[in-house]
Amino acid sequence: MMRSCIIVLLAGCSLGLFASCQRRAERPAEQRGEFVVLDSSRAAALIARDTVEYFFDRIGRIDMGLQLRTCFPDTVPRRRILAQYRDRLRQDVSTFSEREEALLRSQLHIVRQWAIDMGVDLFPDSLFLLKSRGSLYGEGAFFTRGRAIVIPQSALERPDRAELRRTLLHELFHIYSRLHPGQRKALYRIIGFVPLDGPVLLPDILAGQRLLNPDGLADSFALRLAYRGDSLLGYPLVRAKPACYQPEQEGYFSYLDFQVYPLSKREEGEGFAVSADSLGNSPISYYELPSFFDQIGDNTSYIIHPDEILADNLALMFLLEYDAGQLNELVLSERGRQILEDMREVLTR
Repeated sequence: MMRSCIIVLLAGCSLGLFASCQRRAERPAEQRGEFVVLDSSRAAALIARDTVEYFFDRIGRIDMGLQLRTCFPDTVPRRRILAQYRDRLRQDVSTFSEREEALLRSQLHIVRQWAIDMGVDLFPDSLFLLKSRGSLYGEGAFFTRGRAIVIPQSALERPDRAELRRTLLHELFHIYSRLHPGQRKALYRIIGFVPLDGPVLLPDILAGQRLLNPDGLADSFALRLAYRGDSLLGYPLVRAKPACYQPEQEGYFSYLDFQVYPLSKREEGEGFAVSADSLGNSPISYYELPSFFDQIGDNTSYIIHPDEILADNLALMFLLEYDAGQLNELVLSERGRQILEDMREVLTR
């Protein structure tokens, strides 16, 4: 999920050095990817259901309340909030103008040609495109649902085509990750995330505060981190702070509180327990975990979920090869360069 079209990229080893060591993959005979532009009626039907990752079974009361700009009392049943939330999603979509549709198709054709040239089968058989007014997550927020990219109207009004291409690449990664769980595991491992062999159980207060990333619903991954001479399993999670809508507070993204929580094997039963205090805070700060940053690299500061880290890295990987003039003399660290090389190897197998 992108708050805006801006991808934040950090620095380290020279751009030219990275480009010089890349190999061009063999070009596949064809690239999938029919672009299906939905009108408001078809978009309303698609955006309010999820039979792939079951987003609507998992989203919490507080999460829906923040998007609906309402602090629901505990007496309101979740099913009523969910019905209102789905209705608002349906009302939020609209029909693309001819100019907007032409813009999207032209930029997606460029991105698809890049994917063909690089040998990455990035696109699903059909890619659905929906237009959003941005009234829930906020103006400028892209997100995905199944095989669809939800595109905010404000992004279609900006003149910067390179910015739009960057964000489309970011969102395409989320769809690729969702539809290719085997490759997702391999890609997550590149930045240190390993699959867990059991469910993650949150304390009640944290379960209530948790915010669900529509682009990062895979939540059974953690990192092995060094901490004060020992090691621990670290579990990144985003929660709401404060944990109810406040009229004076700006926008959904202003509530996001990202923390890394220690995991431990449960003494009774299967799975892992998350350690948190009585307010839902982690007992450690991720700033105390240099091995966290050693593993995820420094190519992006959008670090709230492994899918977001990798989505920014995918966009960077393509831009370095095909649109480097937009990167303002970016340089890469040794770790940042290695992440891109390892991702490319997985994506071009």
